[in-house]
Amino acid sequence: MKNKILLILFIILIITLVIIERIKFKKADPPTNQETSRNFILQTNTVSQVNSHGENSGIYVGVNENGNDNYLYISITINKKASQEEQIRSLISAISESTGYQIDLNSVKVADNRIDIDLAKTAAPFELEESYQYTDSQKYYITTDYAVAKTIFDSINKTLKSYFGSDTKVYLSADSENINIENEILKIHIDATKPYDEQ
Repeated sequence: MKNKILLILFIILIITLVIIERIKFKKADPPTNQETSRNFILQTNTVSQVNSHGENSGIYVGVNENGNDNYLYISITINKKASQEEQIRSLISAISESTGYQIDLNSVKVADNRIDIDLAKTAAPFELEESYQYTDSQKYYITTDYAVAKTIFDSINKTLKSYFGSDTKVYLSADSENINIENEILKIHIDATKPYDEQ
């Protein structure tokens, strides 16, 4: 009889502990496959490795914050037989598809280790609402409007330098002019005559 009482008490104790743990689990944040940063969400399950034996390459979508890289790497397929200008357009198009923001380009010029990207004023950094359209390929969600411009510029710079080599200099302009974006939180001034990462 004493053993039965002890067994019943033991079972009650186990059930109580299980109930307490379930309550704690419900109160905890739900598990997710996302990592949240200050201004954006990275879908970590989309990260891939470069296939050096094929035509796969990658883009980097994210920002450099105070010298710290915070990027999502996304593997894509690039036609390596295409001209450098076409490859650059494909890389930037992939950034656009992965963020949902249209990145309209006026021109792309390549000379030696220099790449000039002239954005149209209809591109995402300048026209936020009109340039955004959700796509099935979207893997990177920018949660604040003011982070769109920096994300687009940083992503282009990081991707092109990674693709063509770290000594590549990326120059950005808008309708062949300097880029100036100002709001209450963000101030971006890009001199079209200087490499983006030296400003």
